[in-house]
Amino acid sequence: MKNKGEDRMKAELQTIKKMMELKNEGKFKEYLSRPVVSGYKAEITDKKVEVSADYTGFVYKYKRTIIEKEDFKEVLKQLRKLGKYNETKLKGINKVGRYIEDNYYDYLKEVVEYNAEFERLRNDWAGYEVHEGFSDDEFLHEYLLPLGWKLDKKLYRNTKLSRLEDKYSELKGYVRTLDSELSGESHYHTVSLTVG
Repeated sequence: MKNKGEDRMKAELQTIKKMMELKNEGKFKEYLSRPVVSGYKAEITDKKVEVSADYTGFVYKYKRTIIEKEDFKEVLKQLRKLGKYNETKLKGINKVGRYIEDNYYDYLKEVVEYNAEFERLRNDWAGYEVHEGFSDDEFLHEYLLPLGWKLDKKLYRNTKLSRLEDKYSELKGYVRTLDSELSGESHYHTVSLTVG
């Protein structure tokens, strides 16, 4: 009678073989028979993939939430209203609005691409375990970690995804600042908004 560990290992091996060509199947099979690495923890949900072990983080990736164009318009509207109330000159606000308008389609495209790759990463990590001596783990090093690096590239500072997420966060920060710190006194302030 086969034990559950052997069945699980065979199923895992079959799944991996479908995704990539193993260089040394015997060695990899032996690797899968080892105990799971100490402190192994995997939290995989629809919105995040966090996998770690004692002293090692393997992956920390999160699904992106689309910022609707209306959300950008609303935060710009709030900023203009607060700027007027607080007598604050909002230098560059029209340029920021145009920048968002001009780049929103590319931003949406990049979010959709990122989330599709995230789903692939999430599905491929689900049910997988890292074992002791994971330097021998071909699947981890040749497939899973490179998938994570691919997602990292999609968040580089030069991407529309990163730029518009940062811009939205920056605008929300200006709204909080004007809303909480300024009291409507007759001081004249300037907030410079940068494009891109």
